[in-house]
Amino acid sequence: MLYLKPYLFIVNDTGVARCLKATTGDVLWRERIGSKYSASPIWAEGRIYFLSEKGKTTVIEAGPEFKVLAENELNEKCCASPAVSNKQLFMRSEHNLFCIGPK
Repeated sequence: MLYLKPYLFIVNDTGVARCLKATTGDVLWRERIGSKYSASPIWAEGRIYFLSEKGKTTVIEAGPEFKVLAENELNEKCCASPAVSNKQLFMRSEHNLFCIGPK
């Protein structure tokens, strides 16, 4: 789960993402974004990143309406949650460590 006041963002292991109003638990949206998910969603620069076990990253707007901003494929198995540091996004796959962002 990812808490961004006043919302809670969740993706389950079957690829269904939801946004809830944190104070009430009311579901604001529910969307299927892909297949299996083990990694936790992360927030960076106003966006939420979901990384599937197949290596697909779905980037959405951090808000009460579901809006996909980008989808990217690593084409490698990924089970670890991404990390962010110094405006760079780090994603670990089964065989590689990816760093995405400015040098």
